[in-house]
Amino acid sequence: MLSERLLDARRREAVLSHVQKSPEAREVLRQLQEDSNRLRQLSILRPPQDLSQKIAQRLAEPVVLPLRVTVPKVASPFPRGYGLATAAAVLLAMGVGAWYYLTAVREVNRPTAAEQEADGNHFAVKSDGPGEAPKIAANPKQPDQPAIGAVAEKEPRSAPAPWNLVRPADDTLAKSSEVTPPSKRDELASPDRKKEDHFAPIPYRVAVFMPTRDLTQPTQQQELLNKLRGASAQHLDLYCRQTATALDRLQGAFKTQSIQFVMTPDAENAHKLGLKTDYLLYGENVAPEDVVTALRQVAIDERKAEAGRRGPKQPGQFQNVLVDGISPDDYRLLKRVLDVDLSKPDGGQRNTRPGIDPLKPLAARTADEVVRSLKGQGTPRPEPGKSMTKAPERLLVVSTCNPIHPNPDAAQVQRFRNSLQERLPGTMQVLVVLRGSTK
Repeated sequence: MLSERLLDARRREAVLSHVQKSPEAREVLRQLQEDSNRLRQLSILRPPQDLSQKIAQRLAEPVVLPLRVTVPKVASPFPRGYGLATAAAVLLAMGVGAWYYLTAVREVNRPTAAEQEADGNHFAVKSDGPGEAPKIAANPKQPDQPAIGAVAEKEPRSAPAPWNLVRPADDTLAKSSEVTPPSKRDELASPDRKKEDHFAPIPYRVAVFMPTRDLTQPTQQQELLNKLRGASAQHLDLYCRQTATALDRLQGAFKTQSIQFVMTPDAENAHKLGLKTDYLLYGENVAPEDVVTALRQVAIDERKAEAGRRGPKQPGQFQNVLVDGISPDDYRLLKRVLDVDLSKPDGGQRNTRPGIDPLKPLAARTADEVVRSLKGQGTPRPEPGKSMTKAPERLLVVSTCNPIHPNPDAAQVQRFRNSLQERLPGTMQVLVVLRGSTK
């Protein structure tokens, strides 16, 4: 059978087993056998004529091959290497043009005067006119007498600026004697443009600058703590990759210090929609230790996240922190958001009842309360059926850094204003700005 020739033993056995078990298979096999018998009984048809002679004659005929036409080579009108020479000439022209352009830009940006110190003398580069060559004039060094003319001072070497933080320092913010004041501007130079409705970044040349992840080290914590204790109003710039995520982590860190966040409507909407915006946080009667502890917790969380992250090393959520005093412009913008003049000690709506001193240990506060209670000066006991007065809330108000339509009458802002207490010694006003990366 055909199946015996085409199938191996295993498949043939499987086919036979299927035929024995299935009636449909046996019926199909019977029909195939009948068709095979009919095909064998058919007569073989012979061709009407013998074609063998015609085929042999056709094979004997010669094969005609196509003619090969040789195309003559046409000489190129351009010499060999012309393309390479053209490309080299273009590159040379571009290089010369770039050199002339950079030279012209350098001449335009070159300062009108410069100082050099050599052998105890000042050499000032002066120019008598726009068409004359500069002259070198040697002047004796006079440390007590200021130089005459527009002479540019040497700018101090500064730490690398985080992202877009390279801005000239403001003389009003240079409060420390250790900081070199910024260079004087030329009278003909145009002043830097400043966003009037945006909290300006801290100039890095007058601020304490450190990576946030380094706050796990005791030396960095002490340096930041000393800076925060140096003034009663501090401005911190926290640079991060995503401000919304950073705000959530910062909220958890401050919550461990019993400090709650209250968000204004614009900040709440931006956070809910995931908009890319900068956030500001403001609070009063905040101990420097609370801020350092919160940032230390943020740094610990950053290192844990980096240790658990797989793949190529990626920068953390928080990048750098800069600290300096709150400027008058900061107070002006805060007044737009909160409708309170926070630059004055008695500005705004403040409660006069004594609050809890966060710097005082709990045992000492308890002992003082007992003594005042025995003297009849303590907190009055609640009447039956009435609850005791709650401790004042410790709040940080959260708003966007550039509020377009501030709403000082919002319930969240009113809640923060109601929580303002008399400022306690050893605490500070703190303004924290979360700034997102521009990259």
